Amino acid sequence: MGVCVRKISKSKWPSEEILAGKTDEEVLPFLKADALTSCLRTSKDELSLWTVENTTDEEIEKAILALITNSRLERLDRIQVVYFDEDKVKQSGLTLKKSPGDTVISTYTNLHQDMTELNYERMGKVSALITSALRDKKIKKYNEKELSKMLLDAIKSGLVEQKKLHMFLQHKLGLSVVNLNGEPMLLNEDGNFIKAEDSQKE
Repeated sequence: MGVCVRKISKSKWPSEEILAGKTDEEVLPFLKADALTSCLRTSKDELSLWTVENTTDEEIEKAILALITNSRLERLDRIQVVYFDEDKVKQSGLTLKKSPGDTVISTYTNLHQDMTELNYERMGKVSALITSALRDKKIKKYNEKELSKMLLDAIKSGLVEQKKLHMFLQHKLGLSVVNLNGEPMLLNEDGNFIKAEDSQKE
């Protein structure tokens, strides 16, 4: 079984001090609404997860790369993720279903899963998985500089095709921007990208 990775905002969850001194039964009824509506936002009663083989930095970074190579992502912000065993998900009575992940890395799309058929009771179980992970310090944090290096290294190695990334993200990475056809693009005064060849005609 693998390890499930979910992006969260740690500040929306109970502090380490609270989690260390209280059980889930004492903590869960008082979770902030933002923890549920922001960190655990669902679609069609499903919650998106990335599943990797183990908890090594190399494996967790696969999930991070998948998260930051969404084709619609325009900029990098710091990321915090928690991780927990896939076995614990199933032992909690939660259902997992494989589904293609939204990442430009074709070999990583199969790392994606959804928790399905979620309801009021099951969302409580999901919350317990996260509070337990936080209590056990199963959390990793990455700042923008670390994410940029990770993504640039992935581009350099050929794992990520630069042209598939959003052009604004390419620009913020300091790269020479190209479109999906590999054609050079320039940012004009209106804040839009145009073909470099077209800019010379203006």
